[in-house]
Amino acid sequence: MAGFILRRLLWTIPTLWVILTIVFFMMRSIGGDPFRHGPLLGLSNAGWVKYGDPQPPAIRRNQREKYGLDLPWYQQYGNYLKGVVTLDLGPSLSFRYMRVTDIIREMAPRSFELVLLAFAWAILVGIPVGILAALRPGSAFDYAVRVLTGLGISLPSFLVATLLIYYVSVKLALLPTSGWDDGWQNKVLPTLTLSLVRWPTSPGFCAAHCSRLWRATTSGWPEQRACRGGASSASTRSRTRSCR
Repeated sequence: MAGFILRRLLWTIPTLWVILTIVFFMMRSIGGDPFRHGPLLGLSNAGWVKYGDPQPPAIRRNQREKYGLDLPWYQQYGNYLKGVVTLDLGPSLSFRYMRVTDIIREMAPRSFELVLLAFAWAILVGIPVGILAALRPGSAFDYAVRVLTGLGISLPSFLVATLLIYYVSVKLALLPTSGWDDGWQNKVLPTLTLSLVRWPTSPGFCAAHCSRLWRATTSGWPEQRACRGGASSASTRSRTRSCR
């Protein structure tokens, strides 16, 4: 077991290297210049074209030298891998006077809280619903659970989130749509949305998947009770014949 875990951990190193390499060359293939100003006009043979550029060429040249964009691609690639290994992702191009690691350090606790609350929603909703559906096989509740869990596994998260925002927040005005640190009401809608549908990072677990899993696991409970002589209905007596 320890050897299996060690091999899996060692395999993550070349896997991460391949992913980082693909991301690096995909970003280079997009083209464009992050230091140009103005709205995007479209894509040309030279890359993304922006309207207007009030900066003099000397300022743009100094910016490219500061961020190492004037270096050959192999030097940029080496600096990129070095920054990932040392957890130094450089300054942010979107937030002035902030580094990427500082942004991650500030936002990571909220992300962990979001994931934990969504996991709790999936457990609290999925397990009871799956057990109740298994105890009533063939009922209207069982069919409704199967339909809803199928939708929860199939529908993308952005569609479910948009529908919940429109009906719960805009139409009914029950829950706010923003302000994570303003109160528990602000955390209900995003965590509930993440728990109902398949997670992009973990598509095998959500409330729908959890409900289906527990329904399949506990679907034999009525037959087991019938085999022990705990029921007397005609439907239950018919199931006991399979136990003999």
